[in-house]
Amino acid sequence: MKIKSIVFSLVFSLIFIMLLRSFFISNYIIAGHSMEPTYHDGDRVLVNQFIDIIIEPQIDDVYFFKLNENETMIKRIIATPGDYIKISKNTLYINGKKSRYSDASMQLLLDDKMRKYRTVPQDCYLVLGDNIDDSTDSRTYGCISRNQMLGKVIYTYWQNKK
Repeated sequence: MKIKSIVFSLVFSLIFIMLLRSFFISNYIIAGHSMEPTYHDGDRVLVNQFIDIIIEPQIDDVYFFKLNENETMIKRIIATPGDYIKISKNTLYINGKKSRYSDASMQLLLDDKMRKYRTVPQDCYLVLGDNIDDSTDSRTYGCISRNQMLGKVIYTYWQNKK
């Protein structure tokens, strides 16, 4: 009887974990250096795939998203729909407040991909890598839509210590 109870508990736990992983939590491995120093190449993180269904992504959240069929990226959200963006002296201002992002390449946000926008359009999120000098992000490919988002990074469970 006790063995039957243990087997049932193990099977139930396994099914629960599989359902949790399938619908709510996924793990990803960081590839590249664009999010350093926050995340490093080879770090493993848990991603909540469900949270953005009930809560709007916020500035400073870190998300995995699908850039295209073959590319998955991790970036930090810097502006959300309706935010007013301005570049002055290579510094990004969001809703009139100076952001921490300052770089000569900031002008690309407005010059190339966002030329016609000063207010971030609906269903449009601007993203940047934390390692601004080594990141392909909204300065290159423009907005990320909500349906491209795979989930919010919630926990680093293994850090690649090189």
